[in-house]
Amino acid sequence: MVKININKLSIKEKGYLLGLFAGDGYAHHNKKDRHYTAEFYLNSERDKKTKDFLISLLEKVGLNVFVFKDKRCDCVRIRVHSKEFYFFCLDMKYNENTDFKIGFISGFIDSDGFVNWEKSTINIVNTNLELLKKAQRFLEDVSIKSTLSKRVFSKKDRKVSYIMNIPVRFKSVPHISQKCGVTLSIAG
Repeated sequence: MVKININKLSIKEKGYLLGLFAGDGYAHHNKKDRHYTAEFYLNSERDKKTKDFLISLLEKVGLNVFVFKDKRCDCVRIRVHSKEFYFFCLDMKYNENTDFKIGFISGFIDSDGFVNWEKSTINIVNTNLELLKKAQRFLEDVSIKSTLSKRVFSKKDRKVSYIMNIPVRFKSVPHISQKCGVTLSIAG
């Protein structure tokens, strides 16, 4: 059994892991062999920085990390086996600390987000409206207003999703998003 120490992570890093897991995570408990597994699915090309950062965080707490290239699609799976980490991800204990909230939003952007430089926004697309509303409240707590709108993925299946538009000003807060790049210094 692998003994891990989640407390080696900063509050912001804990938030980041939960935000990334909320968007691109999957947890499974195999009752037959009693294995607890947590996985993250990332794009193998666009998410290289996110993958490297995620692996560094997982290794920091003492987890053995397994990386798989999924042949069915252009994605990479990052897998860990740990009962403690499994429950850390599923319990989703949200902290009211500002660093946690910024970390969570950073991870959520890195999982389900993209930066639209033409429109000066950061967009997060997800099907879970309640999760997006929670992220929106976290942003409001750091004085960043965002908007939510409903959209349809395709005419064929009419799957409803929601898009949250965050001003690119998010880069001015001390975030750890890999997609947003370095923190900007904005006067005023």
